Amino acid sequence: MFTVDVEQFGEKIEMELKEGGKDVAVTKENRKEFVQLFVDFEFRKQCETQLASLKKGFERMVDIDMIRSLLDSAELEEAVCGDRKLNFAELRDTAIYANGFTPTCT
Repeated sequence: MFTVDVEQFGEKIEMELKEGGKDVAVTKENRKEFVQLFVDFEFRKQCETQLASLKKGFERMVDIDMIRSLLDSAELEEAVCGDRKLNFAELRDTAIYANGFTPTCT
């Protein structure tokens, strides 16, 4: 079914991913649509309220118009998230291993 179970205040609730979703079985033909709706629900709709609060707090601390005039979206993302190019060799070489872990642990 095009539904997802969520917990709200300790109670499990079934939510439809699309209108009439409780009556639509997931099949080989529509699985791509299900995955897209599920990902959209989990990463956007499920945390909409929290993201709005984060945005409101961020905008209280930072002049958004000034940031937009100084940085484009890619530069802002890099400033907030860091470089997307991960260097695992450098991480391994500079990590401090403890509690029995070594560079060869898997």
